[in-house]
Amino acid sequence: MRLGFGSSVLRSTLSIRLLALGLSLTMATSLAAQEESKAPGRSASTQWFAGAASVEITPPADAKAWLAGYAARKEPSTGVEQKIYAKALVITQPKGEALALVTLDLIGVRRPITRRVADRIETRYGIPRKGLVLFTSHTHCGPIPNDSPEKWEIYGIDASTVTPNVEFTTELENKIVEAVGKAMAARKAVRIEHGEGKAGFAVNRRESTGNGFKIGVNPQGPTDHSVPVLKVTDQRTNKPVAVMFGYACHNTTLGAEQLKICGDYAGYAQAAIEKANPGAVALFVTGCAGDQNPEPRGTLELAQKHGDTLATAVNDALSGKLSPVSGSLKSVHAEPILHFAGPVDRYSYQSRLTEKGGPRDAHARRLINILAAGNVIDRNQPYPIQVISFGDDLLMVALAGEVVVDYSINLKARHAKPNRPLWVAAYANDVFGYIPSTRVLREGGYEGGEAYYYSNFPTPLASDTERIITEEVRRLIDELASPNSAPVPVATTPTLASPTSPNSARLIDPDAPPPPPAANEVPKPEAAPANPEAAPTTPAPAAPAAVPAPTP
Repeated sequence: MRLGFGSSVLRSTLSIRLLALGLSLTMATSLAAQEESKAPGRSASTQWFAGAASVEITPPADAKAWLAGYAARKEPSTGVEQKIYAKALVITQPKGEALALVTLDLIGVRRPITRRVADRIETRYGIPRKGLVLFTSHTHCGPIPNDSPEKWEIYGIDASTVTPNVEFTTELENKIVEAVGKAMAARKAVRIEHGEGKAGFAVNRRESTGNGFKIGVNPQGPTDHSVPVLKVTDQRTNKPVAVMFGYACHNTTLGAEQLKICGDYAGYAQAAIEKANPGAVALFVTGCAGDQNPEPRGTLELAQKHGDTLATAVNDALSGKLSPVSGSLKSVHAEPILHFAGPVDRYSYQSRLTEKGGPRDAHARRLINILAAGNVIDRNQPYPIQVISFGDDLLMVALAGEVVVDYSINLKARHAKPNRPLWVAAYANDVFGYIPSTRVLREGGYEGGEAYYYSNFPTPLASDTERIITEEVRRLIDELASPNSAPVPVATTPTLASPTSPNSARLIDPDAPPPPPAANEVPKPEAAPANPEAAPTTPAPAAPAAVPAPTP
């Protein structure tokens, strides 16, 4: 029986099943602990243990959950085109180092969800905050997580109709914890390898108009067509356990007219990889795709085609020469503060009340209402960054938000080495908005700041954004390289920054396109591009337990 929505009977059933699941996972990990001494005779820093799990998160077909990504949608979902999942890959070493990589077929999750899930996972499984990453595929055909009450206003959705999304979010958090628990219990001695493929369907979407930039097609713009691949293989059976892969492209082949739940190209790629590698869990990680779109786009057939293209790139890499991963697993986590450009006073917002229905006018009115309610508008935004070293052979950087491709290109140029590639991932832990580079900020356009007028952010981000992020990445990489750098601890209470104002959870999905202009509105040259994500044309926790040892 699928876990249900809205029924007290089903909620009781859910509670019983979760209790039973917790007991069974505890027994499984306890049995695994008894086998630790039987691990092969390799040093603790070179022996890997890993397990993977997949848990379906699809709401019932008749749940009528609202789908994320397009404000042009005026009705909730009408069914399910493709199932969606929470997947987990847990990697540990005998001395207790632990890492949980979670992927979600969703547009994104906000920091409050990540914080709650991290607390539960640390309490139950002993994996600390800096050992957990929540990646999202950024599909625009998944349920909207209930992580910001203002989101419904921006989408133009009646808050009385969002019960399915509220219930989906509660189950989502439970199922993320469940997936990590199942992966923990499934750990065994493994071999880890990495490689890289190529895919070419992403295109830069920042098209110059001669008077700015619009969402379009820019074949000459920067892209990152690399497809990083991590393969985890059972040492005993030589069968695949997991395949994690990435690509820097918006997961938006399907447009606003798609009202059925679907993972888009990333969902089809995962399904194809799992079919080609029986027994493996395929996990998709979005790269720096903030200014990258699939091309062509607009139909279900194209989503399937792009998924097959990506799966072929992954399978080609798997059948080619892979590099082994050995050494110590280490991870670091930080939350530097980004700044909004300002000003944030009432007068500044009132001065924008000239468009009479335009996006800037609507944004100004929302911020004026926030101030009128006695709230303080926070100009600071915590920005989660994680850096993970898989021994001396692979480095992964996980960035929050919708990061533009410049970051991937520049960080690789600075930190990748011939014998240690750099995997730059985005849409991790807190998808709160676009993260422009200095170049994109200077050029303007949707990713360069206009997207924030469809949120409750006070202003676009400040000009020091790229410097703050890249300097923090460099510092974290240096910290991992330090001889005194400790492996991932397993009994440290996570340090999680608290919200800094009553509006700290005020942010909404930046991909929500603007509403149609009012009849009397005259667009201005600097106005935000209309409908940038439009339908494409056809063509406080208890003390955590130590991480239990796995079955070799």
